Amino acid sequence: MPKPQLTGRVLLIEDTRDVRTVIARLLAFNCSEVIECASGEDGLAAIREATPDLAIIDLGLPGISGFETLQAIRTDGHDFPCLALSGESTVANHTRWLELDGQGFVRKPVARRALEGHLRRWLEPMDKQTSATASLQSRFVSSMVESTSALRDAVKGRDLDRVMEIAHRMKGTCGAFRASELSSAAARVLHCVEAESGGSERLDEAFAEVAEAVARLAAQ
Repeated sequence: MPKPQLTGRVLLIEDTRDVRTVIARLLAFNCSEVIECASGEDGLAAIREATPDLAIIDLGLPGISGFETLQAIRTDGHDFPCLALSGESTVANHTRWLELDGQGFVRKPVARRALEGHLRRWLEPMDKQTSATASLQSRFVSSMVESTSALRDAVKGRDLDRVMEIAHRMKGTCGAFRASELSSAAARVLHCVEAESGGSERLDEAFAEVAEAVARLAAQ
């Protein structure tokens, strides 16, 4: 197989095995990593393990639909691009997908050139200079250090609205930089506030995990 021309991790959520296999092979020609899932639930679990750079989601999934899967992704604070996969490219489907902050449609049966066009739009070329990526990473770490300081003050003052705002922003930003440990820690802060259980100690412990994750990022 030729060396992939694009960087990034692509999550493919498609319940029909044969269709999923064909699309995954097309993706593998272009992308450095492809993750396959057969349901929205499995896809959401995969995202919790490793945030993708792009997701391609079948609309007609069993269980939670493609629309519901996208809605859950955005509710969790992820902002990576998501493409709908469907044989019914209707105006209504397009409109609903865009309203949920989806980025485009891939029509079934999938044409290789059309798929490659989508991939080139949303993924970086393999030969892009690493200095630009390093600069982005540096700015990301700096912003996370600043956000951690602000989160510490909000937790200390028990300003729960502010805690939610900062933690949600941190979690969403982590997706683009594959900072899965920090993303999970920020999610635990959100859970402590939303659940309103466990009291102050649980929130303090969750914040400590965020601070530790940021410290490890800064040390890399």
